[in-house]
Formats: sequence, C-alpha cells, structure tokens
Amino acid sequence: MAGRFADRRSPRWTIGAGLACILLSYAVLYEFGGTVCGMVVGVILLDLGAQSAHVSNQSQIYAIRPEARSRMNTAYMVANHVEGEVTVLKLRPAGTVVRKGEMVVEFDSEHLRDALTRQEMSVESLDAAYRAAVMKREAAEIGVREFVDGISKEDLARAVLMFTIARC
Repeated sequence: MAGRFADRRSPRWTIGAGLACILLSYAVLYEFGGTVCGMVVGVILLDLGAQSAHVSNQSQIYAIRPEARSRMNTAYMVANHVEGEVTVLKLRPAGTVVRKGEMVVEFDSEHLRDALTRQEMSVESLDAAYRAAVMKREAAEIGVREFVDGISKEDLARAVLMFTIARC
C-alpha cells in the first residue's frame, strides 16, 4: 500500500505521511495507552507509519542505482539496523563479480568496538561484584551454622545452668 502511494505521489510525501502517522500514534498512546483499545490503535498507527517510511526510503535508494538493487538494499538494511552513525569505508564497484565469502561493503565499526569494550568492562565489574556477594553469603552461612550449632547451644546450656543454680 505504501509502495503504491509512493509511486502515485512521491517517496518524500509518503515519508512525511509516515512520520505524521508515527506522531499520531504517540499522541494516541499518550492519551489512551492505558486501555487495550488505545494500545492496539497506537501500535497499529506506529507500525503503519514506520513501514510506510521504510518502504519509501527503499524506493528512493533503489532509484539511485537500479542495476545494483541487491547491494543497495544490503547497505541500506545494515545501516538501518546498526546503532549510531555508519560510515562506508569500502564498497565494491557496480558489476563486480563476487564469490561467496568475499567482502562487498565494509563499514567503520569503531563505535561498535568501543561499545563492545564498554560492555566487556561492565561484565567484568558485575562478575567481580557477584563473586564478592557469593563470598559474603558463604561467610554469613558459616556464621549462622556457628550460631545454631555452637554458640547458641553453649548459651542455652549456660542459661539452663544459671536457672538451675538460681532455683536452688
């Protein structure tokens, strides 16, 4: 439906309509998101707007180089699903025959490597905190066992002895 609309009008107009639909969905979700009906209508509007803009973006990209639709679609989909800014470092020329496993496009992945490093550091920190918590738990369990098996029995025996002495 969005594709036919983009063909009749223009992709730019359809993208604008899609964005307007997304904004309308936010308004519906804000006002009526607490109800099932409001949630359903809001999600449908959100999906309709996002898909309309997506299809229109694809039609604009395909128009750039119609003979390279597959490569253009690959680059668009990767760039669309990668977080942050994406820079193309290398791209094979149109008409190049590639074999399985050969690189067609190379993106700058520095920001992804930085994000991976931050996540690895976070995992190490959380792992250390987990190990510390396990050691504290083990120490607490030892303390409880000592109390139940040892110290409390001694205290109870001493209290019984004192009570017996006091009764006499």
